[in-house]
Amino acid sequence: MWPKISVIVPVRPGVPVPAVAALQCAAYAPDQLEILIVEGNCPSRQRNCGARQASGDILYFLDDDSLIAPDALRRIALHYDASDVHAVGGPSLTPDGEPLLSHCIGYALGTRLGAWTMRARYAPTGRYRPATEKEVIGCNLSIRRLTFEALGGFREDLFPNEETELTSRLLSNGYSLMYDPDLVVRRAQRRSLADLARQFFAYGRGRLRQMARTFSRSAVIFLAPTIGLAYLLWWPILGWTLGAWTTLPFALYGGLVFSTSIYLSLTRRTVAGLVIFPILFVLIHVCYGCGLIYEGLRQLSKRMLNRWVRRRAKSKAYSAAPR
Repeated sequence: MWPKISVIVPVRPGVPVPAVAALQCAAYAPDQLEILIVEGNCPSRQRNCGARQASGDILYFLDDDSLIAPDALRRIALHYDASDVHAVGGPSLTPDGEPLLSHCIGYALGTRLGAWTMRARYAPTGRYRPATEKEVIGCNLSIRRLTFEALGGFREDLFPNEETELTSRLLSNGYSLMYDPDLVVRRAQRRSLADLARQFFAYGRGRLRQMARTFSRSAVIFLAPTIGLAYLLWWPILGWTLGAWTTLPFALYGGLVFSTSIYLSLTRRTVAGLVIFPILFVLIHVCYGCGLIYEGLRQLSKRMLNRWVRRRAKSKAYSAAPR
């Protein structure tokens, strides 16, 4: 007998939900499928609310535009036949019919240069295997309901990156997380460079907030864009004092960008990619790094202000105390 699956889809009020049509076409017993549409403006809180209402053994989190394959629910159910599997996720690919830019963004993010180990979120990589929090994405993530409840759900003060924090917490508590490259959803990427810039600026901010709460040594790699930006700012001084050798990092980075762009343009058969891909790689890295820096400065200034307020309050209390 198939286990009951509760699909939880957070949506903004009044926004269409294409995910529902794809779910209704799924090859799965209707009486074993529960679809919960939760309206609001805080996805992590909406997902928790949906989980509290759910009656299924398995929770499956999708975004409002996540289009599942007809066999997706059966594939998920079969994975949970193994009692030692606690969560399963897969990649999110760009659907057919999207503009060229949207497809190019998906292709760029599916490379090591574009997203490092997180490329598994945007392109099927490898085989069915144990995964880290960097390889699964929140718009295509399933988890046992009892495991989700034991973990306390998503952190409602964290968005984006709330799914990364949850899966990191899941692994640190000894639960298993699996990656299935064939468990694919189709979901559109951003359709303009401005939207992409805002997206990765927000991702950088979310990553810094997550690192401030649960830092791990493996997360240091996410500081690479920030280090690159810092080097760029200091380069005029370094170049003046150390000479031409200081341009070597730029040459290496440029070589990686253009070689990867040529490879993608050839494999994806798009001449326009020779222009589009370099712009995308630089934009992704710069905006992510700026998001990290902005959030770091914001948190630092907030802590300094709180410290000043506490000292001020102590000083006033001391002055008002009877002598």
